[in-house]
Amino acid sequence: MQPDPIRVEETLAWMKKSCKDLWRAESVLTLDPPDTEDCLFHCQQAVEKSLKAFLVWRDQSFRRTHDLVELTRQCGFGTNLG
Repeated sequence: MQPDPIRVEETLAWMKKSCKDLWRAESVLTLDPPDTEDCLFHCQQAVEKSLKAFLVWRDQSFRRTHDLVELTRQCGFGTNLG
């Protein structure tokens, strides 16, 4: 059975956003001096969007949140988180 094309499209959209955040994280490290605070922000954003992509792929809804622990738990990864 083929995956639902709408779910595939939505998952890919989240992953593209995640990749953009990783690119931004890398680019701010090339500044002199490197902007580590902004780098960490974009890394957090990339992880968040990747987790949301996973949930979309698994056809699981999620509330609007930036909480990585909540999203990680909802994905079923690890139970000993913060």
